[in-house]
Amino acid sequence: MAKLLSRSSLEPYRRYLAAPTSERRGVASLTVRFLGVTTLLFSDGKTCLLMDGFFTRPGGFLKVALGVKIKPDCDVIKRCLQKAGVERLSAVMPLHSHYDHAMDSPEVARQSGAVLLGSESSANIGRGWGLPEAQIEVVTPGETYQFGDFSLTFIKSTHVPMRVNISRGGTEIEEPLVPPVAPLDYKVGQVYSLHIQHPLGTLLVHGSAGFVPGALEGLSAEVVFLSVGGLAHTERVYKETLFSEVVETTGASRLIPLHYDDFTRPLEEPIQLIPRLLDDVGVSLEFLAEKAGAQPGLALQLLPVWDEVVVFE
Repeated sequence: MAKLLSRSSLEPYRRYLAAPTSERRGVASLTVRFLGVTTLLFSDGKTCLLMDGFFTRPGGFLKVALGVKIKPDCDVIKRCLQKAGVERLSAVMPLHSHYDHAMDSPEVARQSGAVLLGSESSANIGRGWGLPEAQIEVVTPGETYQFGDFSLTFIKSTHVPMRVNISRGGTEIEEPLVPPVAPLDYKVGQVYSLHIQHPLGTLLVHGSAGFVPGALEGLSAEVVFLSVGGLAHTERVYKETLFSEVVETTGASRLIPLHYDDFTRPLEEPIQLIPRLLDDVGVSLEFLAEKAGAQPGLALQLLPVWDEVVVFE
């Protein structure tokens, strides 16, 4: 039991940490800030985009298990946006609708002036929070959405297989979801991968470690951001297939893991890995380190929390 309640350590992987942005970086650059779980802030100096935007991080996995009702914490969200240097966002994009991805997205949109761009389930989270319909857009997979120099394409994907049901009664949020509600009321909805094209380079954000065979054929991405949440509990053949479908298919030269931190702890505290009882993310990180080490031309990289890191310049 002691082992199950323990956590893997990040220490063996600190050698993969990216260096924060230098003030001497080129005028033209595309940067990213990692803000926990799968929340990523992209900026090219003119346009800012946010994946997911989850900051409230209600404490304790026991709350989730017991169904204690939760809601966005507006003050925490405000502090986190300020710390990340966010003044205005063009879009906030939850890549699926579980609470640790989409719960805060409508309040992030309200505070930043962004459009909430995602599935119908994510739209219903926005509607339940009272976000104006003018700030909500349901995506059409395969279409291109333009924000400044960023061209975005949403590709249908799936959630990583889980050992327990993490949605209550179905998979779609079919009507406005008015918090406070239980964590499991944030049903998964449609899961997406997001392909990002920019004059400086191409990216893929894969927000859950599921996959649709062949869905990414024909797409290239120099950098892949890959969620590893739940991956440790899958079979080796599943891990190998995911890596092939997402990393090898896109021809990535850089691989950045996401969704390994304990998302019930405040983001303003130093991050810790998810307890082994729920997800032994050390297994997943070791798998990616092994694969990257065996593949010439592929670098594994971890992002520091809060710090801006140059992706392309």
